[in-house]
Amino acid sequence: MLLIATLIGITLALSGLPAPPPEIAAYERALEHYRAGRLDQASAILESALQTASSDEVGLHSLLGWCRFRQGRNSDALSAFTRSLDLAPDNAEALEGLARASARLGRDKQALDAVVTLSRLHPEVDVGDVASQVLSRPGSLEDHRLGRERKPEGEPGMVSRARG
Repeated sequence: MLLIATLIGITLALSGLPAPPPEIAAYERALEHYRAGRLDQASAILESALQTASSDEVGLHSLLGWCRFRQGRNSDALSAFTRSLDLAPDNAEALEGLARASARLGRDKQALDAVVTLSRLHPEVDVGDVASQVLSRPGSLEDHRLGRERKPEGEPGMVSRARG
């Protein structure tokens, strides 16, 4: 793998084409690890790249959020998706991640806000399963009256960046 990367670098140098920015190269390496299920390696690459990132922070934060989500670190995933949305409020990957992580944490309003925003901005992304999951939970006014409402998990300071 290192030999291939070296050869590509030499070829780019000889061709006169500029090398890709380090953040993009880091994103591509991390994506390769992510797709192979090597989430710890992907996360390490992304965290390192975010220390020096200048151009693709949105993608780096979003992919880090998906790594954390697949690791079951839902609060960390939510933080990464929220940071990505701070930088690009219409980012489909981050909105979907926010919806899914929020639903896992029982933050139903935040999940539904993200689903509605995502459906409006990116109707090609199917998050109907998230909406169904959230809407099928006990949480009606009757549940509230009877004291059976569900308590959300995670830090209370995390608020939805998905605005409708």
